[in-house]
Amino acid sequence: MEKFTVVRTIAGWMTIPEDRNNCPLLTKLHRDEGDHVKINRVLDWKSLEDGIDRIRLVGLRTDMFVRVCGDIKNRPTVILRERFTVVEEIAKPFEKMRGYDAASWGVTSFYEEEENWIRDAIANGGPFDTDWYSVKKEIQTGRISRDKRNGPIWVQVSQCMDEAHDLVDTAIWSAAGGNEFCSCGYDFLNKKGLNEEEIYEVIDTIAEACELGEDNCAQSDRLIHWKCGFDRVCDALNEAADDTGNELENWYQSVVETAKYYLENLNE
Repeated sequence: MEKFTVVRTIAGWMTIPEDRNNCPLLTKLHRDEGDHVKINRVLDWKSLEDGIDRIRLVGLRTDMFVRVCGDIKNRPTVILRERFTVVEEIAKPFEKMRGYDAASWGVTSFYEEEENWIRDAIANGGPFDTDWYSVKKEIQTGRISRDKRNGPIWVQVSQCMDEAHDLVDTAIWSAAGGNEFCSCGYDFLNKKGLNEEEIYEVIDTIAEACELGEDNCAQSDRLIHWKCGFDRVCDALNEAADDTGNELENWYQSVVETAKYYLENLNE
């Protein structure tokens, strides 16, 4: 905590610290006003009221508590102290279930225990983080978190396709006409007379052209108001899941089109 007095001089308003050798908060105040060195400079205030308003505003910006006392109308004393911030521990509602699925068919089809944990965490208003939880029937993960009390809720969904070789194999199978012509992409290329080395060369070429790798995932996020309840959180999760699903479908279709191009070249 530190104190300073606001005085009116012939030149204008000035701040006089109680201890000139130890006034870090006042220095911070002056720095916000545009001066990095002098704490005894004349301040460009229209009036004392204007100056006090500026001090309070800077206090809010710099996380300082401001108290004005003494001769408020002529020579006020200002007490500055840093605000005490309570840092709450982030609740981890799924921590005991780590490594297990939290939902069955989609990111919002929670099992009963997990749903109750999420409902309680949202209603509590405090910080929490489910961390990334998995879905039993989908290559899909979700996450719900809030980093401070009554802060916005962050919803995230990530969804993945197969790794490159398997995905391209399926795309070639689809481009070739499906089960009517072959059991898989490898089978189709083999029927075309390619040996194993040539088949994998085609698959690698298509994978590289479509920028595929081991993890072919899409992610979508939503930031929603802290007063939103469980149902709105689920809506946001489903919206994000739709976004990732559409993105992956478009990506997959581009792989199929690329595979068609290469198959047409094989036929020439």
